Amino acid sequence: MTIDIDIGAACHITVTGNNGPPLETLNIKFSRDNLGELRRNVRNRLRKFAFDLAAPISTKDPRVSLRDGIRALRELHDFGYLLLRTLIGEKDRPKLPELIKMTRTACTGNAAADSWPGPRWSELSPRPNLVVFKTQVEDGIPIDILPLLNEDLDGLEAFDEFEQLGQLASCFLGFSAIVKRDIGKAIGVAPRLENVPQLPIKLFINRGLRGARQEEVNFRTNENIDVAPGGWPNDHSVPQNGFAKKLAEHLLEGNTRFGAGPRQLADQICHFACHSDTSEGLSSIDYEIGLQSRQLIGRRKVNIEKLTVALDKLRAKRGGGGGPGPLIFMNSCGSGDLDPRGAASFPDLFLDETLGFMGFIGTETVMPDQFAAEFSRVFYKHLIRGVEIGDTVLLTRWELLKTYRNPLGLMYTIFAEPEIRVMRPVEEPAMQQTPSSGILAGIGRFFGFQGRAVV
Repeated sequence: MTIDIDIGAACHITVTGNNGPPLETLNIKFSRDNLGELRRNVRNRLRKFAFDLAAPISTKDPRVSLRDGIRALRELHDFGYLLLRTLIGEKDRPKLPELIKMTRTACTGNAAADSWPGPRWSELSPRPNLVVFKTQVEDGIPIDILPLLNEDLDGLEAFDEFEQLGQLASCFLGFSAIVKRDIGKAIGVAPRLENVPQLPIKLFINRGLRGARQEEVNFRTNENIDVAPGGWPNDHSVPQNGFAKKLAEHLLEGNTRFGAGPRQLADQICHFACHSDTSEGLSSIDYEIGLQSRQLIGRRKVNIEKLTVALDKLRAKRGGGGGPGPLIFMNSCGSGDLDPRGAASFPDLFLDETLGFMGFIGTETVMPDQFAAEFSRVFYKHLIRGVEIGDTVLLTRWELLKTYRNPLGLMYTIFAEPEIRVMRPVEEPAMQQTPSSGILAGIGRFFGFQGRAVV
């Protein structure tokens, strides 16, 4: 089912079934007034959400206590509700209960549902219907954090804290729906990622980060992923003044990897395991990516302005044409952040149609190093199984919530067609297993993720 949300115009919300007539319609004006100030409030609140969850975890384990997870979700829920009221505006605010009921109906398939029960992790119950939300990239509002399935926490009933954690998570769109953003690309049918015999991934790394080094190990030990010869930069010979140009070359060279000659398959994903700086004091063109060749040496930085210029010049020199380029996965702090005050951001850069990238995945705020590494590991585990990336992100969020009581997966944002998946599903990816690996059976059966096409 689909619900279209267009911030900035009279919003005609329509819930439709698969290839069927409209089931329900609702007109609401989502206000764009003071969007810059609103987005700054969102930025600050999400940063607090991440810091509250980062403080109690260790350097090697992203686990938080149930009470910490519940408290963080309750506070985010209250902020998300205020954000939702602000977006709707005073005139259409009386329609909010109807909007929430429509969303709940679309997710559960039950028009009579008076409350949102949340997940029943211990039961093999049918999954709720998932909803695709279409929003404009440039709006910069993370629709995922809106509590559009239950605005009143007083109605939640739980026998224990673990169940309460799941019920709280289920209130948010990001845990109960796939948010499909209009990225403005005329891709047509969602591309398939070539993975025969392996999925080719180009890794850009900051080896000064423990989590980034763990990501490199995870890639190297997965026989279904081709990341040879490893992450770049692999030495500190590239001077800082030529770094933007060299990074642009590596991003646009699909058939070779870091100058190592032609390869059987072009890179399908460019993965950044790095640090990025999107501090409020910076203008958006000064947002930075930080890479590092070794744990203590070889630091290199590039901002959006210099990288944009380097990519544009190189693309103009080489010309366009060909199929879509690789998907960009920037697993770093604040990489998905959109600043309405500025003219640029990482999503804006990598979604520029002239550059040809397939799409972008990033984080909305600061991200603890160890959680980012674990999100990456679980994400690629499901992706290789043939799960579409929209479902993959959703499933990864739930698995990490159940395993580590940590809801930070809500901060990962997709700017790509959610139907993208690998050409050849691999049943059991050969990677290091953890106690969480058995969770997939229960959660997967509950949500019904079987390579399902998203409408």
